[in-house]
Amino acid sequence: MKKLQLAVIALVLLALGYFAASYFQQPQAQQAPAKLIDKPDVKYMAMERFIISVADDEYARYLVLDLSLGFAPTLQNEMDAETFMPVLRNVLVKNFANMDHGSVRNTFTDVDKVQLNLRSQFNTVLASKSSLELADVLITNVFIQ
Repeated sequence: MKKLQLAVIALVLLALGYFAASYFQQPQAQQAPAKLIDKPDVKYMAMERFIISVADDEYARYLVLDLSLGFAPTLQNEMDAETFMPVLRNVLVKNFANMDHGSVRNTFTDVDKVQLNLRSQFNTVLASKSSLELADVLITNVFIQ
């Protein structure tokens, strides 16, 4: 009698295991094959936070920018982006060093325009120094105090 009970319990456990496995298994149609997932065509590299004082008669004011640079994902481009980071930061200084608080606030009302302008200026400077061409410049944070 105990052998029969053990056999029934074993069959019940096997059946439960089968149903549990089929319940938790995802259908094959929902899984994307690994070979269909493309590598991104742009790699983003964050620049070090940029902080510059902004002219104001009454208070000490600052502009804080976090930027990310987008470029084709090659080893040479990555090395060039690291190498020429000081040159790109210099472009930022030239852009914002002589701006007053009101001008800065007005400039950043159109962030897309600022991003396009910076990308153009960065690419102009890089063209004479490197084969690196930026595909994108993203302002990921802006703080105007």
